[in-house]
Amino acid sequence: MAHPPLRADVAVGRLPGLKEPQLLEGPDQRIWLLWLEQRPQENGRTTALLRPFAAPDRSPTELTPAPINLRSRVHDYGGGVLCAASDGDALLLVWVQERTLWQQHWRWPRGLDQAPVPLAAPLRLTAPGAWDLADGLLDLSRRRWIGIREIDGSDQDKALDQQSAVAQQTAIDQLVTVDLEAR
Repeated sequence: MAHPPLRADVAVGRLPGLKEPQLLEGPDQRIWLLWLEQRPQENGRTTALLRPFAAPDRSPTELTPAPINLRSRVHDYGGGVLCAASDGDALLLVWVQERTLWQQHWRWPRGLDQAPVPLAAPLRLTAPGAWDLADGLLDLSRRRWIGIREIDGSDQDKALDQQSAVAQQTAIDQLVTVDLEAR
């Protein structure tokens, strides 16, 4: 007797996946924990969360609420999608979403009992294209993001494998810089 296919939500479960934790120092020397959370109950959407490192029982603040979905397909499996830094008295986030680069500044909380406050709406830094972005870092002294841009080459080359005809997918990886906007 054939069994029905296993639904994705049952196979994957309902617990979120946690990844890419990083510690950030605010202007008052408090340490904050930033991490990504992949949520199966939201079709796998990935979001950024922040909470004081010294307050593990405190609920985190979601910095990239729905419909924002931090995602990249560089190298087929994805790459790093979020950069963060203390930018003077603000927290700067730069992320990859739907083949574009975004940034947003947040006011650091003044105490452990407060949440960060956005200083402006998210700002798109690049237009979407036939590429994906990932694995960036912030160069605050030059006000730029440096990362990988992978240009899709799936239709560029076709080659024959010795055993069978196989379409060879090629992608072109480039190091690129994108200027950050002033707040």
